[in-house]
Amino acid sequence: MTDKQEMNEKAYEKVFRYIKNGIMNEDYQLGEKLPPERELAVRLSVSRNTVREAFRTLGMMGVVESQQGAGNYISGNFEKNLIEFLSMMFVLQRVEYPQISKLRAGLEQKAVELGAQNRTEEELEELGDILKEMRKNDGSKNAGLDARFHSVLAATSKNKPIIQILQALSSVTESFISDMHRDIMVSEEAKKQLQEAHEQIVLALEERDGERAEQAVKFHFETVDEQLALR
Repeated sequence: MTDKQEMNEKAYEKVFRYIKNGIMNEDYQLGEKLPPERELAVRLSVSRNTVREAFRTLGMMGVVESQQGAGNYISGNFEKNLIEFLSMMFVLQRVEYPQISKLRAGLEQKAVELGAQNRTEEELEELGDILKEMRKNDGSKNAGLDARFHSVLAATSKNKPIIQILQALSSVTESFISDMHRDIMVSEEAKKQLQEAHEQIVLALEERDGERAEQAVKFHFETVDEQLALR
């Protein structure tokens, strides 16, 4: 690395560290507008290009969002970046589906344990509506309905890290195994078992029975894993 490249790297890190410290010290809140590029360049004694590059990288991380003509804002939009990060990590480390499934199952069991105490009546109603659609569905909408169901389950936990990681893992799973639901629904017995698991999860949440909800989630994932093992 040349002296000029080293100086640019240090300048870039200076901007990055300034924004990070501002967030950690709560000087910058979610949705708050950051100082203009020109102002930051003067304040930190760096070029505007350096500030712009730092913002671009922070944008790719989901920390900053640039709005045309309005400036740069603290966004905290991490889900898309988390999905991309996990996808690449799993591919590069040769992580196979059963490992991802075990992680999802563990997190979702914790989610429903928390959800048994934290769920709202609105969430129960939404889960009930999804179950009704599942009962009358001919199989063509299984993947979408299942994704909605598990998204609401995660939300019942009221635990932001669990919600975001589960949403990302769900998207990664679908990208790894795009035909998962089609394969599972070939078996009528598996379809009945999964529907029963869904029904039991909702009933347990209604009764605020965290242990029963966890067992139903465990049964759900075991059913999925058994079917995929038969492919």
